Amino acid sequence: MAGSTSKPTVGALPDTAAESPYVPAALTLLMWSLFATSVAVLFARVRFGFAPEIPGVIAVDGLTVLMWVVVAFFGGIVLSYSRRYMAGSAHETTFFLAVFGFAATVMTLVAADHLALFGLLWLAMGLVMATLIGIVSEWEQAQAAAAVARRYFVASSALLGVALAALWWATGATTISGVAAAAGTLGGPVWLVAAAALVLAAMIQSALVPFHGWLLSSMTAPTPAASCWSASPRSSRSARPSCSRSSRSVRPARCSESSSNPSAPT
Repeated sequence: MAGSTSKPTVGALPDTAAESPYVPAALTLLMWSLFATSVAVLFARVRFGFAPEIPGVIAVDGLTVLMWVVVAFFGGIVLSYSRRYMAGSAHETTFFLAVFGFAATVMTLVAADHLALFGLLWLAMGLVMATLIGIVSEWEQAQAAAAVARRYFVASSALLGVALAALWWATGATTISGVAAAAGTLGGPVWLVAAAALVLAAMIQSALVPFHGWLLSSMTAPTPAASCWSASPRSSRSARPSCSRSSRSVRPARCSESSSNPSAPT
């Protein structure tokens, strides 16, 4: 209508020409350095049987090194892409710290041998994912979604704690390798409790029905963060197409976010 004014529905695009903080560039370079190091360790593992360890704490086998290569590679891709995607965002540095922290936590998790260390890293992985989901602190919906995800991940960690405690009680071992060595002797109700708790913890972390609520909430995260779910150990055991979800579902959600929060990255 003549004389009427239209209200913009999408916030302003970030200023990609603005000088980027030092932290994102440094963390991106560090992540690619971790990838190069992981490839070197994988070569040493295959060629010379290289297997570093801290007895009772860290144990590195072939699967561990392979996971390091995969996680570091995806982490480098996500951070490199985010250099432009998050440019000009008020949350740029926080986002990069969270993504790098997530990758570092996962890489340590897959090498953890002590039961308590594994449980703590599992909890830390979930809390960092919840932080990424609610990275836009001014957006009410994002904070609500982060709270939902956090509850799921804390529940998953509690169930994992029950499972690990049951395995320790049944075997007397404080390491994953020790439990594996005694697996043939396990039985009875303690074994059933441990198995049930492990399955439930994995189902929650993998967002399997009926524990898929946190995955729906994760759409409030910036688009590159969706790749982090794919890079974590629990996603390697699920059939959820995270990449296609991020390209079809998350990007449209950014428009509605920007209309209510102009400072959010678009």
